[in-house]
Amino acid sequence: MTNFVRLLLNGCAKRHGKLPRPELWERRSPPSPQFWGSRNYPVRLPLAHLRARDLGGEGRSAGGDNSRFPHNSGPGGNFSLLTCTLTLLVLAALALFGPISPPVRAQTAAASPAVNSCAVAGDGFSVQTLQSGAPAFANRAYVWADVPPSLAGWQVTQTNGGKLAHVCATPDQSGFVYAATAAENGPLPGWEARPSLAFHYSDAHATPMSVFRRLRPAGAAVDVPQRGWTGTLVLAPRLSLALRPPPGVVVDYSPPQTRSYVGSPAIAVLPNGNYVAAHDCFGPGARGSETRVFGSHDRGQTWQFLTNIAGQWWSTLFVHDRALYLLGVTREFGSLAIRRSDDGGKTWTTPATPTTGLLATDGHFHCAPVPIVEARGRLWRAMEMLDPQTGGRHFLAFMLFAPVNADLLNAQSWTRSAPQDFSAPWRGDNWLEGNAVVTPEGDMVDILRTGDPAKDHAAVLHISPDGAHGTFDPVHDLFAFPGGSTKFTIRYDPATRLYWSLVNPQHHPDAQRNILALTSSPDLRAWTIHAVILQDPDPQGVAFQYVDWLFDGDDIIFVSRTAFNNAHSYHDADYLTFHRIAHFRPLAAKGVPATP
Repeated sequence: MTNFVRLLLNGCAKRHGKLPRPELWERRSPPSPQFWGSRNYPVRLPLAHLRARDLGGEGRSAGGDNSRFPHNSGPGGNFSLLTCTLTLLVLAALALFGPISPPVRAQTAAASPAVNSCAVAGDGFSVQTLQSGAPAFANRAYVWADVPPSLAGWQVTQTNGGKLAHVCATPDQSGFVYAATAAENGPLPGWEARPSLAFHYSDAHATPMSVFRRLRPAGAAVDVPQRGWTGTLVLAPRLSLALRPPPGVVVDYSPPQTRSYVGSPAIAVLPNGNYVAAHDCFGPGARGSETRVFGSHDRGQTWQFLTNIAGQWWSTLFVHDRALYLLGVTREFGSLAIRRSDDGGKTWTTPATPTTGLLATDGHFHCAPVPIVEARGRLWRAMEMLDPQTGGRHFLAFMLFAPVNADLLNAQSWTRSAPQDFSAPWRGDNWLEGNAVVTPEGDMVDILRTGDPAKDHAAVLHISPDGAHGTFDPVHDLFAFPGGSTKFTIRYDPATRLYWSLVNPQHHPDAQRNILALTSSPDLRAWTIHAVILQDPDPQGVAFQYVDWLFDGDDIIFVSRTAFNNAHSYHDADYLTFHRIAHFRPLAAKGVPATP
């Protein structure tokens, strides 16, 4: 084709002398390869950039000699005007409609689904393998079907059907980002459809999934548009999670795929000012009843792993007589147990006998990291146990206490109040994770989380002066408390004469555990929310929960069981994070009353 064009131009030049001077031909630079590749021209150089010598001669001035042109045809060696006109028509057709057959490069791109791997960020999804028979959605039993061989074995962002995720994809190298959505959702604007790669999932309608692709430079992120029940899924031979840093300082991280989740955060400040934090592990991937302990020598800026403790769960860290203690249970609904560390949490005693920390084995006990309160010459700690009459998770509440000067590892030092049943004229039927609190009148009470998130109420169990028993009036001892259906910790601050707590309010706006607020009360009944400390718009995948906290001078420090970065669920947290609320007391002048 190139030689044919040259031949035609030679003839036109000899007949009409219309070729520009050579110096004009050399002056322009050709368009970029991308320009020509986008139009599929078979001739790489446009005519305006052909040099005169490429056409077989130096050009001709008016009235000049034609003998220098070697290619002559027709009578007198000249092309007719009709021939030149046909030449221009041929060239115009090539420019408008391209070559008869597409270039090899275009055929290769269309036939190959190979793309770069991608980093994916956002929330509401996990990374799974795309293949026929594999689970399609996390909340349904549907599986993928008829996955093309060219896509089988790729990775896909798996979501909960009906709950739109937020996904941002960034290719590691220049290439195509692939996505799939239900065909009924229509095209993705700005994305190229790939009908040959369609597949479906196994609902009653065998819903087909359309596949699209979009060319992106290396490192150029693209927000993947979400729509319909399926949302839009990202596909690639390899997907890597691009983790957002969670709020605060990460103390520990357990990736969701391990199925070992972070529970029961606890914190203590040692006499030398160092911090100690701990959490247990739960879930099908957890290694039994294990608590992990960490230390910080720089007031929480960095943390170091200290040790694992087997056979300790749901436990409170506290300091007494310059020793560090861990008080909880041996396993889920196990025995009561306490341990002591004399080296800042590196090594611990073992509760093997009633004189070494095994406090009670006659029940199935329950608790959480809640305060140890010193009052009336005793240390007090709220607990629960399963009701042996009803079974299930119906708890009886009681108070555990010991003299302040006693050997805390000796079971004989500890006394339990009579366990108290919970009954109330409302939909909830349980209480748990109580706080030992001294009222403004000097009485000891147990303020407990209640089991109905629709109410946002807490319950009060009044402990007798001798600690022998508790009383509860279901009419008067339920009160509005923000976040009363989730775990909370209450502590008293003498400087402000207020009781303070960090809570997960469930209403105004409606939430799960994705909002953490600072609240206070002068009397344990009327509570004011002063500030939202942490918040995320995703109530299903993000949580700042089970917070344990302490006063530290003018600050509040706390650790959170934090679900973030595509956690298995808001409940199944993947992080233990540390936080500080600096100069919290001036916040007492701000806020709004909590409403039920």
